[in-house]
Amino acid sequence: MSVPLLSPSVRTAAMTLAAAAAVFFVLAMTTHGVLVPAVLAVAFVAASLVRQATGGGGAEAASQVPAPAVWIPEAPKPEPEPAPELAAEPVVVPAPVVVPAPERPEPVAAEPAASEPATREPRPEPPVAADPDGALVLLVEDDDALRRFTARLLERAGYQVLQARAGAEALEVAPGQQLRALVTDVVMPRMSGHELAQRLLADNPGLAVIYTSGYTEDTISRHGIDRERVAFLQKPFQSAQLIDALSRALAA
Repeated sequence: MSVPLLSPSVRTAAMTLAAAAAVFFVLAMTTHGVLVPAVLAVAFVAASLVRQATGGGGAEAASQVPAPAVWIPEAPKPEPEPAPELAAEPVVVPAPVVVPAPERPEPVAAEPAASEPATREPRPEPPVAADPDGALVLLVEDDDALRRFTARLLERAGYQVLQARAGAEALEVAPGQQLRALVTDVVMPRMSGHELAQRLLADNPGLAVIYTSGYTEDTISRHGIDRERVAFLQKPFQSAQLIDALSRALAA
């Protein structure tokens, strides 16, 4: 381990102090010890300088001297490998889709409208009575829809029609009328068709009577009707059946 050397000026000063210390020491010994402490102090300082000059303080000086830098070569950095080149995929451009224009339908000449829709068949006209002669018929039915339908049917067949919803109403419209026939329901509220016919026959013995009903034969029998002895139509009945029964009753 190398010891740093002092500068020439420091070494010269140290040698001078050492020589001075020796001289003072000799003088001190000859002057009975009066200057002994001072000489000892100078000698201690000179000894310190001499020890530093000769290498005694080299440890501290060596600790203050920086160690020489050691150069360590850096390992060469690997060069990055070039990225593999990707083959460019060809860009496929779809061909334009040609949509044909819709064909316009050729105009079709409108057919002349028929007088009657093809799906609606005209109702067959009811058969005309053999000799209606405008006979007046009293129609008694508590079902309003059925009564209106039957009245139109009789009117198209050439009859005149008086309508009533019940027996009491029929007795109100009958007086003073030239009734030729009575078409009545059997089962009605407050007054049955058989009772109504009996009261009208009392004033008009030649009145033709036709009974209609949707009830069973037992129910009709309890209302005094004998289907074998009177003109009777079971509901529902056909238009031709009503006109035929009325024509027979008037001809009897």
